[in-house]
Amino acid sequence: MQLRPIVSIAGLDPSGGAGMLLDARVFAAYGRPCAGAITAITVQTLDNGLSVHPIEPQLFRRNLDAALATGPEAIKIGMLGNVAITSQVADTIRDIAIPIVLDPIIRATSGLQLLDEEGVIFLQRELLRFCNIVTPNWDEASLLTGLDVSNIGTAAVAARQIFESSDVPVLVTGGHSKSDLVDILVDDAGLIELPSDRVAGDFRGTGCALSSAIATELADGNSLRRAALSAKEFLAASLANSTPPYITFSI
Repeated sequence: MQLRPIVSIAGLDPSGGAGMLLDARVFAAYGRPCAGAITAITVQTLDNGLSVHPIEPQLFRRNLDAALATGPEAIKIGMLGNVAITSQVADTIRDIAIPIVLDPIIRATSGLQLLDEEGVIFLQRELLRFCNIVTPNWDEASLLTGLDVSNIGTAAVAARQIFESSDVPVLVTGGHSKSDLVDILVDDAGLIELPSDRVAGDFRGTGCALSSAIATELADGNSLRRAALSAKEFLAASLANSTPPYITFSI
């Protein structure tokens, strides 16, 4: 019996290294179909981000409604592009009772802006509170809190700040660390550190992959902490069997 889909709300990366194309590969590894609504078409290669072209908001809304009509068991939100799309997503998901994972993609490593300033503010004040978990990396945690997140200690402070201001569990991912790779999870039960072995190689889309895996684990009925741990194990095993820059996913 085929499992019900996961909905990806994300941008289109033509290189396939991130965005909805990557989400679909993660869901497929779990045996899940991918339904989705594209928020923006980006022009980027594996090395450089060049431009962002958001989808017209009403067209996006129609596509999102069509994706949700498939009867999904979870939603993963990635790149949003601008405040118009962000507000459409918030308006749509506010009364949806399935797991929702937010990967707050704000700016590419290349410096390309992937969510406008109004969109960042709206994400913090409105969208975030409708989600079950948010998964910023160090740079995104810095932008969401105003803190200089540059080590495990400041990542923990940022995670607590986001949780206390939103009452939404937070997983601050530690992939930007030059030393130990430790993710920080803060939820109702407190703070825990989730260490990982670092896999050599310059991989694309690790944050996208982790949040998509968490969404799928939650759809499978796992608790939040179990979902985060299982998703990290899934990603680590996939990276260990992959050749950069692409990740090969398998269960």
